[in-house]
Amino acid sequence: MKGTSSAELDYVQFTPVNPNPTPTPVNPDNSGNNGNANASSSSTASSAVVSSSSSSTIEQPTTHTNNHAKAFRNFKIYAKKSFYQYKSVNFIKNNRVKKVVVKSRTTAPTFTVIGKAKSNNGVTRYKLSNGNYITASSKYVGPLYWQGNHSKLYVINKHGLYEYRDANLSKKSQVKHLKLGQLVKTQKLVKHGSTTRFQLTNGHYISGNKKLTSLVRP
Repeated sequence: MKGTSSAELDYVQFTPVNPNPTPTPVNPDNSGNNGNANASSSSTASSAVVSSSSSSTIEQPTTHTNNHAKAFRNFKIYAKKSFYQYKSVNFIKNNRVKKVVVKSRTTAPTFTVIGKAKSNNGVTRYKLSNGNYITASSKYVGPLYWQGNHSKLYVINKHGLYEYRDANLSKKSQVKHLKLGQLVKTQKLVKHGSTTRFQLTNGHYISGNKKLTSLVRP
């Protein structure tokens, strides 16, 4: 018995043991459960990466386009005829907010347009700075400032208007007061921010506001 035990002990002592056995490689094409699980996991991960990559690729142009979209430039208009303001682009009686009443051009209400929109039937509306919507029809509203050259204008404001040394139209640069009905001769239209001015033949400037001047004598 001792010999047997000794032989067994010697065998155990001298049998080489690898402390870091090399793991058996797994073939993803094998039909075992582990292989299928690994293949499925790998496929899912790959799909997720592809899906994420595809999503980013699709969204990127949209973001790029929005960042470079042309911003709407606000502008001012005046009312030519009476009309209603609405809380929606669809002009029905239930959406009316208030009525705009026009008595004359010199006292006509003015508005700042901050955007354009289409009604359900495709008609263009103006969105105002107060959040309401109005018609964009030229029969009812028009640009508050002259946009083209006119060599002759007449003062229509009952309080008249002033000539200025420069296009800023500051009070300290006032030169001369023009009375109601007076003829004004201009040489060119000058843009000043979102407004316009007229440079007169004498070099002075007046406002391009249509509530102050007209093409016809009052």
